[in-house]
Amino acid sequence: VRFDVLAQGGAVLKTVEANQSADDSVLNLSDIDAAQHPFIKLRAVLTDTTRTSTPQLDRWYATYESVPELVLDPATFKVSADSLQEGELVTLTGTLTNISPYAAGEVTITYQITDQDNVTQTVGVDTLSAFDAYADAGFDLEVNTLGLAGPYIVQVDARQSGGAAEPLAYNNTAFSRFFVYKDNAAPTYSITIDGTAYPSDPRVIRTTTDESLPFINSRPTIEVVLRDENPYLALSDTSFVTMELDGEKLSFSRPDVQFVPGTLEKNEARVIFTPEFRRDTTHTLILYAEDASGNSNPTFDEPYQVNFRVSPNPSVSTLYPYPNPMNTRTTFAFRLLGADPGLVDDFRIRIYTINGRLIREFDLVEDPSTLDGGALRIGWNKVDWDGTDQDGDLIANGVYLYKVFLRADGKELEVNNDSGIEKLVVIR
Repeated sequence: VRFDVLAQGGAVLKTVEANQSADDSVLNLSDIDAAQHPFIKLRAVLTDTTRTSTPQLDRWYATYESVPELVLDPATFKVSADSLQEGELVTLTGTLTNISPYAAGEVTITYQITDQDNVTQTVGVDTLSAFDAYADAGFDLEVNTLGLAGPYIVQVDARQSGGAAEPLAYNNTAFSRFFVYKDNAAPTYSITIDGTAYPSDPRVIRTTTDESLPFINSRPTIEVVLRDENPYLALSDTSFVTMELDGEKLSFSRPDVQFVPGTLEKNEARVIFTPEFRRDTTHTLILYAEDASGNSNPTFDEPYQVNFRVSPNPSVSTLYPYPNPMNTRTTFAFRLLGADPGLVDDFRIRIYTINGRLIREFDLVEDPSTLDGGALRIGWNKVDWDGTDQDGDLIANGVYLYKVFLRADGKELEVNNDSGIEKLVVIR
């Protein structure tokens, strides 16, 4: 007796000669790959070499070990939301059931998404531990939708490890859909220097002594605040901000540069830059900013630019009242230069009658409350005067004198002229 195992196309896969004296013979089929040969044929060739009788096949049969039958119920496969904002996490959940009386080994869960251009990508692979007969096993996966704008079909497939075949395979797959709205909103930002906001100035500065530029502290605190409305994509690292000072990119490893990341609770990142400028010259600060979706504001074609000038030496440019002549009030305006307003030891504005009698004094160091902003600062400062004397009475019409006293870093400094005395006229 010869047993032949044939492939579906008729090719002989293996042959076994049986013992003619045996009541039955065993043909082991376990070494045939079921994935390669899902269908086979068995052929028996019986021969009586004595030619005295016609051999008859009494019976033959196949024994087998049953495999588990797994079902992925489409009704249990769900996405957490069918519409999402870009960057939002979408959760895929489902249940796999073993409907057979046989325990199943490990199962591989594969998650794929297909976009509107029919491009498919695998977004996750999970493994379920072995589970018993008639048992359920839940599965889930979180997918970040960053870069996934548009409609998507999501497919999940369950396969037993080792390629074990199942009686039915079509019930191991489930589908669902979701849509991702693209994040098109650029971030917003603000730039302050020592608490004062500065507008963008696109000019190219060609001189180091440009008097039209704002003066700032030579040891300023420059703060950039970057905000984004997307609550799912935090401004969490330095890649979202690029700053250049005088054409050189600022490194976030510098000790005078600090980055405070945004969070999902408050999507607001901050850059705090505390340089020290040692020369009397001009500087240009440029900002580029983008969010996690790549939306830029400002753009690289039109960056945000701030021009300013610093002077490490303390001084005051012309101090004058406006209006002059005055009616009921005037404002003394002046621009303070230097490294630090704290270096000013003495700063007083005294107002006298034409005969030299002192009628009003503003001590800007001892009593800075009269200053606009309540403190002396590098750059423009203002002192309002309502035309009253030290007793609170309105002064009469006429010509008055005012004199500025300034001492900084231990040195007496001139303001306006050698004498520091100028005229002020009151006309009501």
